Amino acid sequence: MKFMNNQKILSGILAIFLFCNFSYAADVHSILKEAVTCSVDPLGKIRSIVNDGNNFKSGYATASYGDGSANTVIVILDNPIEIAGSKSSEVFGVADLAVYFDFNGIVYAKFRGDYKKAVSALHLSDSKGSEGAIGKYQRKLSVDTDGKPYGTCPMTIALSPLEDGEFLLGCGWCNG
Repeated sequence: MKFMNNQKILSGILAIFLFCNFSYAADVHSILKEAVTCSVDPLGKIRSIVNDGNNFKSGYATASYGDGSANTVIVILDNPIEIAGSKSSEVFGVADLAVYFDFNGIVYAKFRGDYKKAVSALHLSDSKGSEGAIGKYQRKLSVDTDGKPYGTCPMTIALSPLEDGEFLLGCGWCNG
């Protein structure tokens, strides 16, 4: 009888552990969507996922390479994230390296789909070559506790169209 009670307790603890682990894994998609749209601390969140390691059972793998400001982290998804009907299966975090000439997102993904729908859904505006622009389309966010924009470097949602129905979408900020 005592053995069965201990087994039930152990089974209950295991079920709670598996549920908590699964809910985090299932939440990776929403965390990554929030990261590329500046809704959370983007670099902190993607680094946290990568530091936790691969979770193949839940459909994602992680990688990290480089040191210090040259560090790049990647989360590769079995099922893509979707924003405004466009999909991406990889999300990147780069500390200090601009990978694309006209795009300086720090946490970003390469999406396949209609970039115009994403521009509309995310309320982005054409940056028209404005100084400090990090993408062709962007929207600076109010991110401080008072709801006021940062004076120098607000987090900014940026999008730059590529070729063949692809575009870059991510969160960035200036180096100021």
